[in-house]
Amino acid sequence: MSDFLVLDNEPFFQLNENEFKQALRKYPELNSTDNFYLKNSATIHLEPGKARDGYIDNELILEQFERLFKLLKFKKSYENKKIIIIVDNATTHTAREYTIKDFSMKSGTKCPVEKITWVQDDVEKSLNFFYPNGLSKGLLVIGRELGLIKENEKLKLDDLRNKVGEHAAFKNKCKLKLLAERYSVEIIFSQY
Repeated sequence: MSDFLVLDNEPFFQLNENEFKQALRKYPELNSTDNFYLKNSATIHLEPGKARDGYIDNELILEQFERLFKLLKFKKSYENKKIIIIVDNATTHTAREYTIKDFSMKSGTKCPVEKITWVQDDVEKSLNFFYPNGLSKGLLVIGRELGLIKENEKLKLDDLRNKVGEHAAFKNKCKLKLLAERYSVEIIFSQY
């Protein structure tokens, strides 16, 4: 069972029938035909099975939160309220789109994203991680383009990752925070 406790009249989040009908008009995909979600809610009921079938992973957590974010704006008692969700810092909640360890040193090697966008000195900046021919640039080239690595500087991969990883471009948000921003919901991770 995966559910959302709420500070409200009820201990768990659920829409009434009228609220859910309104939500369906905007998000028809909420009308799931499987018995995965409990009625009018973002509550999941799973039966664990073989080969980890029925277990909650990051993809399922994100799907469940997105369903919650879609439903929240239709709860009448939440109208005109700022929504803040407090989440524990489990790895399924804090998974990032990419980390510095996802990148290889040399051109044409492992690179999980095409482009990174970040804000520096209140200015949005971006950097493409691939050449026009489709090859990835690699961390060494990226470090040079960011002005962190000198042209002839030689570094081991761990040292390169440490140096480049300190740049604002690699201080990315976790997937859950990015998803919450899309629906104007604030996520706070608890420290314990």
